[in-house]
Amino acid sequence: MADLSADLGVVPVTMRAHLQALQQQGLVCSEDERGHVGRPRRRYHLTAKARALLPNRTGALAAGLLAGLQALTGSRGVDQLLDVAASRVAARHAPDLAGKSLPDRVTAAEALLNEESGLASVEETRDRFLIRDYNCPYTELALERPEICRYHTQIVTRLLGAPVTLERSIARGEAHCVFSVAKQPVQRPAAVRTLSDGRVAPRRP
Repeated sequence: MADLSADLGVVPVTMRAHLQALQQQGLVCSEDERGHVGRPRRRYHLTAKARALLPNRTGALAAGLLAGLQALTGSRGVDQLLDVAASRVAARHAPDLAGKSLPDRVTAAEALLNEESGLASVEETRDRFLIRDYNCPYTELALERPEICRYHTQIVTRLLGAPVTLERSIARGEAHCVFSVAKQPVQRPAAVRTLSDGRVAPRRP
């Protein structure tokens, strides 16, 4: 407290009032630092909410790294890396989703998106669930690397365990992102075989 007051040129009472206001807003947290003679000193730290308001160049760094990877391995290498990254994100939540129905998975995905971006909601139509994400946390990067939208869609697809379509995207200039999933996945006829890329396999002689 004394150090902050001296650095900012205010009296301790004023400094304490400012810190209390910042704590109430969730921008600052504090803890006692023990191990000193006399009363414990109180240390103040910025919260994650406060750090998010500061300049952040992680999007530019990620774009540069992806561009470097593409130069070395081509677009396929970038796609493979993002696929692995999406798998790892979904795998962290797999134990919580195991055995759940699609509606329960949609609710869980909404909660995760809310935690990730701060504002998401679910709309249910006659045959689909629509997950709306109003604040994409990857917008800066997605504007430069469109494949980031596919990466985000892959995460939602893996969380739901069903095909997901990105119907709207903030990165495309739309008001919000919309992930759409059918309530009843399309069932292919048993007699129709498909290849790994989705094409219908030729009939055997």
